[in-house]
Amino acid sequence: MFQNKCPTVDVLEAATRAGRISRRIELHLARCAKCAAVVSQIKDSAGFETLIRTTGADDLDHETRLRISGICRKATRRIAPPPR
Repeated sequence: MFQNKCPTVDVLEAATRAGRISRRIELHLARCAKCAAVVSQIKDSAGFETLIRTTGADDLDHETRLRISGICRKATRRIAPPPR
């Protein structure tokens, strides 16, 4: 278990985006507000990416969509979690 250490943002993002959060991570999220907030932000970012892809997507070329998606992923990784 993540006894004294939180999972990395990459681990949280991969599990969240895959839609397969393990029982181990679920238990950690139930006890760690910081990581729960990170997962919430990852979900919000994924929702924003979906919105961009589906709303007015005809007006955006493929390269622009890829760039926006990359920006969202980078921003999610840089979000400072709330202090414990």
